[in-house]
Amino acid sequence: LKLVSDLASSSSSPDKKSVPASTASSTGTSSTIFLQVPTSAAPSLESTLQQPTDELFAAAADGINLVFEYKGDGIAEEELQSTKRGLAHAQSLIPGRTAIGLFDAAIYNEHDPVMVANGVASLIDHTGGGSYVLLCPNDDGDNIDDDDDIVALCEELSYLDVAGPTMKSRLVVSAVSDDQVEECLSIGVSKYVVGDASALDRLQAVVAEQGKRLVSRR
Repeated sequence: LKLVSDLASSSSSPDKKSVPASTASSTGTSSTIFLQVPTSAAPSLESTLQQPTDELFAAAADGINLVFEYKGDGIAEEELQSTKRGLAHAQSLIPGRTAIGLFDAAIYNEHDPVMVANGVASLIDHTGGGSYVLLCPNDDGDNIDDDDDIVALCEELSYLDVAGPTMKSRLVVSAVSDDQVEECLSIGVSKYVVGDASALDRLQAVVAEQGKRLVSRR
């Protein structure tokens, strides 16, 4: 994923130091990188990722998060169980560096958002993983029907209680349109993905209108 921006309220405490978006990359702020584990690789992950000293884990300490895709409640039980095993094993080796990815357009326009949200919460509860939940539909010509689909799923996820950090704090959402970002901001989503610098500028403008500001650009 190309760029993650974090937000903070403009009324945050003046004692709390934050790095302006325009300078974050030049002051040593660590990057947040998401590396997707292919579904076909999940069953063999435990045998592949055995040594914590492996360069993958050294890199993970510098901000790489392993992403496991969740395709909704209609997937085969075998695939779901392999995803759970892979996510749990990665979490045991690199705690706090795992993520659940919602990439398939069908997640947004064909599945019940309540069922999807419950499935994500179940993955987190069963594995301890999922420090991030990525709502980033693939742009492969099979686009979601409406920005409201992303907002609806964000809303359902935000209602759920899970062990550890709140669900809202885990959400990382593609900034698709100004209206969608405004809705997600009202829900409490604070992390967004954009594709290029111009999209970042638009995000910053929407954020400013809501009385907030970007505090990091990674």
